[in-house]
Amino acid sequence: MSTPYSAAQLAEMSAFYDAHGAVHLPGLIEPAWCARILAAIDAAAAASTGAERIPGHAMSFGRGKGRMTIRYMWRENPLIREFLFRDRLAETVARVTGAKELRFWFDLTFVHNAHEDGSAGEGSPWHHDIAAFGWKGEKLPSLWMALTPAKRDNSPIEFIDRSHKTVPGFLSPPSYDPTQIKSLLPTPDFDALVREGKEKTLSWECEAGDAVIIHPFMVHGAKGNAGSRTGGRRVAITTRWMGDDVHWLPFDPATAKQASGEAPPPLGARPRGEWFPLIGALPVLFATMLAVGVAQTAFTAGGATSVVDYPDNSSRGKYIALMLLTQGAFAGFFAGRIATRVPEWLKDAGVAPDIALMAGFWFVATLGMIGFAFAWTGITVDRKRDAPGAASVAATVRAAFANLRGVIAHAQINRRFRFILFVACVLKSDFLIVGSFLPLWVVSVAA
Repeated sequence: MSTPYSAAQLAEMSAFYDAHGAVHLPGLIEPAWCARILAAIDAAAAASTGAERIPGHAMSFGRGKGRMTIRYMWRENPLIREFLFRDRLAETVARVTGAKELRFWFDLTFVHNAHEDGSAGEGSPWHHDIAAFGWKGEKLPSLWMALTPAKRDNSPIEFIDRSHKTVPGFLSPPSYDPTQIKSLLPTPDFDALVREGKEKTLSWECEAGDAVIIHPFMVHGAKGNAGSRTGGRRVAITTRWMGDDVHWLPFDPATAKQASGEAPPPLGARPRGEWFPLIGALPVLFATMLAVGVAQTAFTAGGATSVVDYPDNSSRGKYIALMLLTQGAFAGFFAGRIATRVPEWLKDAGVAPDIALMAGFWFVATLGMIGFAFAWTGITVDRKRDAPGAASVAATVRAAFANLRGVIAHAQINRRFRFILFVACVLKSDFLIVGSFLPLWVVSVAA
């Protein structure tokens, strides 16, 4: 398990997230990574020269009173990609939110300072993220990560407790014209509701390396940084993630655009392609690869000996060597291009994610059963050339178990044979290692 938390801790965090809409993750980011990402953010800010977007680059910048934002660093900075695409982050988000599949969307960095005149900087008004997204779904969480301490006076993030379940619709984002989209609701005066005791806030004082997972419908905001009077700048990087139920459902499909500038997908489409890399499906990938590996190894071990009947070991060995090379190539192609995509194809066809995953498993399992059948016939006794007719099923089963007992008995009294038998089991899995490179590459680009 790549996450730094135990199964019990993750279960507790997941329950809190479901009930309250956000959950604190202490110490998710290692100190060394905090320092490296801070340096990368400072370098990006220095290179911006005050422009909103550098020509020819994906990154964009926003500025306000004592406040700066940077988007899409992951598209240009290999260090940022290395940091964000780690299993440590993806697995934690998936386990807490219950996502079976997880794609990365984008990063958004917030740098809060005091204003130059010493007054508090600009904060973030109350809002929830989902209303500003063309993509919609419950499994669209944000992972907010503190790179510097976020204390009471330097713009800590605050939440309206349980608002992911109590707000009756989509609140108009701060940057929107409230009359532009009729289905958006005006944002209530949450400060007044809190003072009146009608709403309750939720907040954590975070150290550098702490993180918070935020539900897409959760109302949150941040006061301006009091800055030099109290504790210096506050830097945090927020990342957006896409789970099983996310689809393209903008309020106005005719005019909707993706924030990153790409052409919008068809209405109802799932996120696909290089800008939405699949991060959290590696366990499913390796489970599929393991099933394919078992089937292929069984076929290789038993199938060839059941259908090949050459007069001498030399010719049989040459044939099986060629067969192994062919099967290894097929296994790599099958596992990388077909087996790992079966659940995706089924979901694209409208099958529910959990059913698609189970159907994919049984598809591969069926191949494993076929491989087992080949292996079973391969360990039966050699067919006698002069034996009339075919052996009965009972005789075949008895012969198979007799051969197995003979192999085990010989391994018990012959150390060299025992060693060869063990090494053979290891070597038979070599195609699985080679075949892993292709599907891992497929996952990395989410093709």
